[in-house]
Amino acid sequence: MKSIFTYLRNVLIVCLIFVGGIQTATAQINKNYIYGKVFAKDSSVFEGYIQFGDRSFMWGDYFYLDKIENPYCEIVPENKRIIRSTKVQDDKGSVRILNRNLNNLSTHEFVVRFGYLNSIEFLSQRYVTLEVKEGKFINVKTSYSHSSLDVKVNDREFGEITLDASQISKIEFIPSPDIAEDVISSPLYGTVLTKQGEFTGFIWWDNDEHNENGLLDGNWGKKDVSIYFKNIQAIEKYDRCCNVTTVSGKTVRLCGSNDVNYGNRGIYVNMPNVGLVKIKWSDFESVEFIHSLNNVGLSYNDYMQVERIRGKVKTKDGHEVEGILVYDLDEAMNIENLDGKNGGLDYKIPFMYIKRVIPKSYKYSQVELKNGTKLFLGKSSDVDYKNDGVIIFKSSTEIEYYHWHEIREIIIQ
Repeated sequence: MKSIFTYLRNVLIVCLIFVGGIQTATAQINKNYIYGKVFAKDSSVFEGYIQFGDRSFMWGDYFYLDKIENPYCEIVPENKRIIRSTKVQDDKGSVRILNRNLNNLSTHEFVVRFGYLNSIEFLSQRYVTLEVKEGKFINVKTSYSHSSLDVKVNDREFGEITLDASQISKIEFIPSPDIAEDVISSPLYGTVLTKQGEFTGFIWWDNDEHNENGLLDGNWGKKDVSIYFKNIQAIEKYDRCCNVTTVSGKTVRLCGSNDVNYGNRGIYVNMPNVGLVKIKWSDFESVEFIHSLNNVGLSYNDYMQVERIRGKVKTKDGHEVEGILVYDLDEAMNIENLDGKNGGLDYKIPFMYIKRVIPKSYKYSQVELKNGTKLFLGKSSDVDYKNDGVIIFKSSTEIEYYHWHEIREIIIQ
């Protein structure tokens, strides 16, 4: 398998797809920021730009939560819930996978971009009800490893208000007004070059810095230096350091900080019309920032109605079944995400951008996007043998289910 992944990585031309991942939208950049009304439990109401925790302030940012229950497991026929022993085909022969038990499913994440939400109703400090744009309500709880329910509101009259989850009753999202620059700094945006291609979008540096007022830290010789990202034109990895070029054209070599060496926790590139990719330091080569943002990104109204996943399943024994799909006994809406890895890149891709998924072996699958990109992804239950299978609703009364090892191809419509 190692040689196959190496070959696939070499032939994957990511840049042809992802450089164009951000479409030119009619909305200006100041339409990108999360905006709404925050209803406090003491009956006060605040309206303005909203930031969740210290991370999320744009409509395209991801909200990480955990699902409380999974109703789809009960649909699986009793005789298919436990697989005692299954042989799956690898490129070098067969491999035996043991004891798949669908009666004890693990907790699944619910990850959604803020632009697809109508509201969040706070039931407690951990539990909330989300209303997505199709009018569906989803009960979820916060993920300790990712999201915070604490918010900051830049209220037009009272200024910045900070509330924790215990103080909030509900948040209603509405389109951002015309002016945002006075209250929120510009996000980091640019093109990241990796060993597998280029990615253009909104950037989180070291899983931390996400706006132009953030600082890049390092040692310049014996001097400690912190450079504002708004003054940086490019960063290029050099051995255990980085060459940093400023907007004025000066270049310095910074070392000795996890901002500029192997201690970096990853560079995230968020591409509103494609998805999210996390780039490990081992795969990172350079980044060039774009500081003049015009007509880039998506406004609240650009995030369309949420729909069920529809498609066709082709099985290895020749059957074809079409209808509403539940993927991995979990993802049922087109705003939910397929996760997978290739080398030092971790992908999170909404199903609305996926054209087909083809299992290639027990370790990985080929994922083709609607814009023509082909990715070979593994190390995730969405794309390997740990996938819990697919339910197809042919109609309200006709339902079929297939294990992952029975599937030849899944086509998303």
